[in-house]
Amino acid sequence: NVFSWDFQTFVTFASAQDFLVRSIEIFGGVGFATAGQQIAIEQSKDGLNWNMPRYAKIPSGFPAKRIQIRNLGRAKNQLVLRVSGSSESLLSIARLELTPEILK
Repeated sequence: NVFSWDFQTFVTFASAQDFLVRSIEIFGGVGFATAGQQIAIEQSKDGLNWNMPRYAKIPSGFPAKRIQIRNLGRAKNQLVLRVSGSSESLLSIARLELTPEILK
């Protein structure tokens, strides 16, 4: 049986300025992951309306290697991220890092 999983996290940028999401990196925790499977990352301004998902393959060697997705677009001072996958792409996530670029 295949089932889906997801989690959401809220990101607030303290300077209250618009920013570009240059990259998101997912660091693995203890456990296993199936190399070659995909996960999806979506972003939302309000947690109700989501953009098109961006997909990333789980690299062989995860969790030692990170999952990276680059250039996710523009955001206001806050956004909601949703990470999802299937039971074929089970993984343990220890940390998610976002790299912003401030727009002036």
